Amino acid sequence: MEYVTDDREIIIKIPATNNGKFRFKTRSNNLKFGDTFSTRNNNFNENVYLEWQISYDATIADVAKGKKDTKLKSYTFVGANKKTKYISELS
Repeated sequence: MEYVTDDREIIIKIPATNNGKFRFKTRSNNLKFGDTFSTRNNNFNENVYLEWQISYDATIADVAKGKKDTKLKSYTFVGANKKTKYISELS
């Protein structure tokens, strides 16, 4: 991400390709979830927005060591980094 500041504005340049931390989506109603938006095949309009992808998880090892805590220990999954994890609530 690049940015430029001026006296009265900040211009932020975000690449229109997914780098794993965000994705572009589209929706016509702000009260609903959006749908995936292909930046290579579609034009941007007022219905397109940027969704930041934040993971809320804790590795089983981090929970066992007391580095993280979660009450959601009844479900585990293997993350992209091949580590077994619990879902972790944000609080």
